[in-house]
Amino acid sequence: MSDLRKRALYGPVIATDGHFRTEAWVDKNDGKLENNVKNKRKWAYKGSAKLLGIIGVTYAILFLGVYRAMVWAPMPLGPDAPPDLFSEGRALQTAAHLSEDIGRRLVSTRQIEQAAQYVEQRARELQELAKNRPDLIVEVDREQTTGAVNMVFAGTHITNAYNNLTNIIVHIAPKTAAHSKAVMINAHFDSVFESPGASDCAGCVGTALEVARVIVATPEVQLATPLMLLLNGGEETILTAAHGFMNTSKWAPRVGAFINLESTGPGGPDVLFQHTGCWALEAYARGAKYPHGSAFGQDLFESRALSMDTDFRMFSSDYFGSLPGIDIAQVLDGAAYHSHDDTVDRIRKGTIQMLGENVLGATIEFSKALKEQETGELPKWDKGGSVYFDLFGSKMIRYPLQLGRVVHALALPAVMLAAVLAARSSKVPITATLGGAALWTAAVASAAAVPAALGAARVLLTGKPMIWFGRNMLAHAVYGPAAVAGLLLPFALFPGTAHQPEVVVLGASLVHAALAAALMRSGMRTSFAFAVWAFAGIASLLVHRKVSAMQRLAWAVATALPALISVAPSLMTVPLFILEHLSIGGAGKPPLGTLAADVATGLLFGIVAALVLGHLAAWLAYSARPFIWRLVLGLLLVSVAAAALASRANHPYSDHFPKRIMLQHLHLLSPDGQLQESRWTVATLDVVPVETVLPGGAEYLDNYPGDWQALHPVGNLMRGVALPAPPVDTGLYRPGQMKVSLTGVEAAPSVNASRLLLLMQTPWPAWGLLNVTGPVVGWSFAEENPETKERITRFSGNEGSQSWPLWLDVQGDWQGKVHIELSAINHENTTALHEFASQMPSWSTVATMTTLQASFDF
Repeated sequence: MSDLRKRALYGPVIATDGHFRTEAWVDKNDGKLENNVKNKRKWAYKGSAKLLGIIGVTYAILFLGVYRAMVWAPMPLGPDAPPDLFSEGRALQTAAHLSEDIGRRLVSTRQIEQAAQYVEQRARELQELAKNRPDLIVEVDREQTTGAVNMVFAGTHITNAYNNLTNIIVHIAPKTAAHSKAVMINAHFDSVFESPGASDCAGCVGTALEVARVIVATPEVQLATPLMLLLNGGEETILTAAHGFMNTSKWAPRVGAFINLESTGPGGPDVLFQHTGCWALEAYARGAKYPHGSAFGQDLFESRALSMDTDFRMFSSDYFGSLPGIDIAQVLDGAAYHSHDDTVDRIRKGTIQMLGENVLGATIEFSKALKEQETGELPKWDKGGSVYFDLFGSKMIRYPLQLGRVVHALALPAVMLAAVLAARSSKVPITATLGGAALWTAAVASAAAVPAALGAARVLLTGKPMIWFGRNMLAHAVYGPAAVAGLLLPFALFPGTAHQPEVVVLGASLVHAALAAALMRSGMRTSFAFAVWAFAGIASLLVHRKVSAMQRLAWAVATALPALISVAPSLMTVPLFILEHLSIGGAGKPPLGTLAADVATGLLFGIVAALVLGHLAAWLAYSARPFIWRLVLGLLLVSVAAAALASRANHPYSDHFPKRIMLQHLHLLSPDGQLQESRWTVATLDVVPVETVLPGGAEYLDNYPGDWQALHPVGNLMRGVALPAPPVDTGLYRPGQMKVSLTGVEAAPSVNASRLLLLMQTPWPAWGLLNVTGPVVGWSFAEENPETKERITRFSGNEGSQSWPLWLDVQGDWQGKVHIELSAINHENTTALHEFASQMPSWSTVATMTTLQASFDF
């Protein structure tokens, strides 16, 4: 009789002898056995519930551990704390003066000079304090820096020029080691647009100064080498002041290693997310009291998937610099990052205390390591770096990347050997293992596809993209259950696989091992996550086949603990970080671009679910096998219900999680400087259309391709509209104040080339863009960018940069063929800007600017 015929006439009875599954075909019409069937099914459900309980308790404990590591912070010390202790209260006094008393501190504004003077004053207080330390030499210096650099930002090759930026340098040296290489702590005191920049990065400046104060005030703290503070005034102009320091400062050759401080939100904790050199990471791990860090962050940053960067790139020998070092940033509450909400009050209590104690300990260990290098007791630092992760903020696990290349690659032959042995001893054919690998691949793909499809469908049905922004728990409810449902879906579609968890575990381990080898070959540190899951899968199979399912699952969970502890904490934090920063994730081009945030978030949750559950998903499917379809549908129902609940809102924003708006009063000028047209350009950096903040019935103008060229390349991430605007304030600009003039022509060093001597003039110190086209073969800003023939430079400068001499080398018959476009931004909040911005809703944060644009032909 065929199986189909059997299923028509008989029903399967699931028995749970020791939690092993057995089936018997029972005549459905035999009433004597009906109760027996029900009893056996009842015991099957009870057995499954016990197995699910083990998995549930395991992940509940894991979640609580991750949550505590994210939100816990030490008790902050006040301004009156003993002088030998780091005090958050003292550090925040510096942050409060910079962010509240001075306010926004953009390059080109008066406030940036006020900030520089204040920071220099605080630095000189260290000199006064050092008079009680005859064993120390404390020097304070102020430098101005000018230059340019070719770089990639937001996926675009740019030349970035800067003029007259300010750096404050503090050098604290033991007299016995005055000429040794220094440990440098870097932090920037400038801010961006409308942000007071309390956490980004006034808090970092306060932390650096307080660390230095503790060292100077405490004779018991004996540095082995000097400490240097670089407090720079130009990070938000895309790392320019740090580049200037490394290229022109007399202090740069005296630096041996660096600690870079940054912030992407005032919520903490501080996380090490980039490093260069094994010993630098090792020194941090030894010295930091509450270490946080993960190789996931480093790979994410190095992939340039995020439109973010830090001064680390200008110091690190992996990029533009020549130094080993580490990059530390406060990571949570990204909704306040680069907004008017980045205030001292929003900095979570205890996070600066944690950062300061970590940096103080790391500085001392860095100094010891540099001294050991000096005496030849420590091998030269390893440029390859390390694989690393923290254990819930209590300890850092790390090992050299070179060792990782070997160990991670060994996972693949180990799994292959395990598959061969399994085929011989338990008669699990290789084809079954390959089938398990195919099933796991399908499960991971399904885990990503289901929540992504749910997100896309919700947007298409409601027309409300990213509606869960600012409601993190709701976002997790929308995508988390759907991701787990997607992971279980192939097990439900092919029910036979749910009864053979070990076969799927072996197949999943094969997939993990192959990915570990491939990622390690490409140099990605996150290959450790796949390798540790592969080894855990092999270990879970080292149990006698005749033990109960409960014991087998307990052993599988026990052997998976190394994977869970090393992988889950970092990956369970990543979605929160991404969710909080989606408001600056870029505005995709409609219609597909509108779906981008929801689809990307769904994909992210699916990948995280697959890596956090790992091959334990096979045991989850096994535990739920009597009701797996109910579980899958139930999880999907939770996600659909959460999506419906979220979609009831008109928009996703609130005063605490505002929408970011860029407001530009744009004025187009003729070559002789006369005003031709004025317009408002209003844009957003996320996928929710900017029209949501504008009054209904507004009169829109056609967008020009160059409306936002002054913010290149960030302008590429923005989408917006244009509206009629009043003319430029005569107190801000008078005709003829912005121009590019040809002051002379001479022979260029290049063969058959002429050098055009030009003078670029703006009405005020500015941020801006210069775009040159024509037969140009060289210019004065930087060497030719080998990646592109475009001559586009961003520029920024402080007082004294209104006149900027430059030259262009041109070939052949150049007359009438050299075209220059010039844009210049003024950050002063004019009456017109204030009146327009005041119409915006309270749940928006508005960055305002006045921009002039003109073009010239030579």
